[in-house]
Amino acid sequence: ISDVIYIYNYWLDLEQDCQTQGDKWRSYAYRKAIAVLKATKLEIKTLEQAKKLRGIGSKIADKVPSHIH
Repeated sequence: ISDVIYIYNYWLDLEQDCQTQGDKWRSYAYRKAIAVLKATKLEIKTLEQAKKLRGIGSKIADKVPSHIH
């Protein structure tokens, strides 16, 4: 499984958890980051690469699991 797919699925799980908990703004931020990740043609392997994508803030990028960066 590629890193991008792993990150996508991880953020999707976090987005669904936030939505379940009623945290609409955090859920929105994850949905936005997921859309950016889906649209990128780059292979994201590090935290720094994720942070450089427009639409992925540092708090969201920090959610990239440590074994990816």
